[in-house]
Amino acid sequence: MGYDSLEPFFGHESLGVLVLVKTSNPGSADLQDLPLEDGRPFWQHVAGLVDRWGEDRVGDSGLSSIGAVVGATHPDLLETARSLLPRAVLLLPGVGAQGGRLKDLAAAFTAGPASALPSASRSVLFADRGAGWQEAAAAEAERLAADLRTVAAVA
Repeated sequence: MGYDSLEPFFGHESLGVLVLVKTSNPGSADLQDLPLEDGRPFWQHVAGLVDRWGEDRVGDSGLSSIGAVVGATHPDLLETARSLLPRAVLLLPGVGAQGGRLKDLAAAFTAGPASALPSASRSVLFADRGAGWQEAAAAEAERLAADLRTVAAVA
């Protein structure tokens, strides 16, 4: 939607903003992969904007309050995304039911352990649809957390 639609949120010290860059759904290619005149896909142009908008909003952690959504279903793009967004927190949706795997996300963490936030919803919520769904969801969440600790430690 552009800078003017996000700018009202940038002025609040206590807020972080996540901008859609390369989303996890397969249909994201319809727009986000469109090639620009220079051959880059559109998502890379958006990543450059996010980095520029966030360069003056870097906190003590070294991370900007303006981050990006980059789907965990695109692990082959994470190294490029991280190089374009060196100080951005990356929200990585699509772990689990959409096919994203934590073990494939190490490149997202190269800016530090807090620089990426993998997200799994359906695989946790629907770990078991029976009477013990709470325990199944908790077990799946713990399994994912253990896997994530391993991935983040390697990066």
